[in-house]
Amino acid sequence: MRVYIPALSHELSGEHPPARKAWVALIPAGTHPEEAEVIEDDAQTEACLEGLTLLRDTSPEGAKRRIVLAVDIPGRAPATQEADVREVDTPSYTWADVAAVLVDGPEAEEAVRAVIAAEDQDTADEAVAQLWDHALEWFDSSERLGLATALA
Repeated sequence: MRVYIPALSHELSGEHPPARKAWVALIPAGTHPEEAEVIEDDAQTEACLEGLTLLRDTSPEGAKRRIVLAVDIPGRAPATQEADVREVDTPSYTWADVAAVLVDGPEAEEAVRAVIAAEDQDTADEAVAQLWDHALEWFDSSERLGLATALA
């Protein structure tokens, strides 16, 4: 089962990956692959939103970008009749379980800063809508340490 976990740039160089909320896409059997991809994107979006909250609430040093770990956990996602995205308990995992690191490109930093600086819900909603114009870039897990250095 693949879960999506938000991360901060400084965490990419840590000995252990972050332990926090995760999201899983629940995809009914027989779902068309394109529809399944949309559900997976929804799970990534939930992790991104949590990552923005982390950036806002912790004001960490490092890159102001959405970062999501795509983590392969043993087992299967719960069977479902309807497509859904569900928050799941923090899984036990290591860096070896991370299949990919999804990260905003540098051109998205201004939009991320606008989201975390928003002082009211309307401003935040508008900033998030503009941020969604930026697609996350996919990095293989083997690129994690180089990515951490680039984002420092």
